[in-house]
Amino acid sequence: LPSLVQDARFDQNFMTRREMMRRMRYYSQNSPLTKRALDLSRQYVIGTHLPHVTSLASDPGGEWKTAAETVFQEMCQEAGFNGEPLLDLMGVGHDCKKVDGDVLFIPTSRMGDLRVGKSVIKVPKPCLQMIEAHRIETPFHKWDQEGKTIIDGVQFRTVVQSLPDGGRQEQLQRVGYWIRNGAAPFENQDSWALIPADKSRLIFSMNRVAQVRGISDFYAVEQVLHKLEDMLLLEMKAQATQSERAVGVENASGEFNPLDPKLSAIRRAMGKADAAGEANQGKLLEKMVEIYRRAYGGLVYAFKQGEKIHFDSPNRPSESTRALWDFLINSFCVGTKMPRTLVFPPSDKGQGTQVRAELDAADTGFSGEFHASWKPLVHFVWEYFMGWAVYRSEERRVG
Repeated sequence: LPSLVQDARFDQNFMTRREMMRRMRYYSQNSPLTKRALDLSRQYVIGTHLPHVTSLASDPGGEWKTAAETVFQEMCQEAGFNGEPLLDLMGVGHDCKKVDGDVLFIPTSRMGDLRVGKSVIKVPKPCLQMIEAHRIETPFHKWDQEGKTIIDGVQFRTVVQSLPDGGRQEQLQRVGYWIRNGAAPFENQDSWALIPADKSRLIFSMNRVAQVRGISDFYAVEQVLHKLEDMLLLEMKAQATQSERAVGVENASGEFNPLDPKLSAIRRAMGKADAAGEANQGKLLEKMVEIYRRAYGGLVYAFKQGEKIHFDSPNRPSESTRALWDFLINSFCVGTKMPRTLVFPPSDKGQGTQVRAELDAADTGFSGEFHASWKPLVHFVWEYFMGWAVYRSEERRVG
């Protein structure tokens, strides 16, 4: 395959990443395999409850730790910009990261209630805003900087680094992310905002050195999903055709049952029979069928001499087609690091040792993804929320 060996920042541009995002969003909504893989990954990576977070600060009596954990859990109940729980934000962010390639979390604030003694006041409370990957893009009025100081919506600056031999080298350092706003006019310069990188968290799986943006976790199986969808459409069409044409009739004279009105009209138009003759022949056939039915009971078929009928039972899909389906499903599971036992259990059950090995490998992958992507986010949220709580506590105490 034609390709180039180059740095990670040149591997994909705005158009290739956006096209991959479009395809994978389609499969995430229309492919049962992809939907099942997403549900399994969310279940075992994010979990059904927030991870337990505790402070490592020196606290002999333990009162501060207990109060901090209580405050953090209360804040997590409405951590989102619109009041969503933190667990829901992490679940949706997990799906966005796996399908789109990355997702951005921005710490911000919104007005909320704060109880001070017996009164309740309105104050800016900390929260998280989640930004989908398609909103991170290079502003239209800065396209002349694309590939120089801006790469696929990520702003960089040139930093001079000293080398051991006394020389100096220029390198790019990540500054922030250009986010397209939803409220501003689309092509005005105020339609984009630069979010500092040290004040936000871009979640993605890094596959290359100095990778700028993430790619979908399903990128390796996109063609597999395409083949599976095409095979299913073709096979269902073939089965429908075979079922509709399951009855075949052989006739030595080449003529079918005279009761067929369409064929009768064709023969009359060709001058081969008149209406009166066909009517008499049809009455004779009806009488013959009635005689057989009275004699033998049940449903009786009667045909003209030399006429034979046979029934073809549909036999799709074939063994080779089923084997190819299994191979493609196995390829999907391997490419997404998902156990076949949980995604799409095969008809022939595997041995216990084989199943345990498959589940152990999947568990290692789930745990690794949580520690690499989502555990740092939980720590980031803890520091942000608790920093605000400590500040408000000191503010009330001083006041």
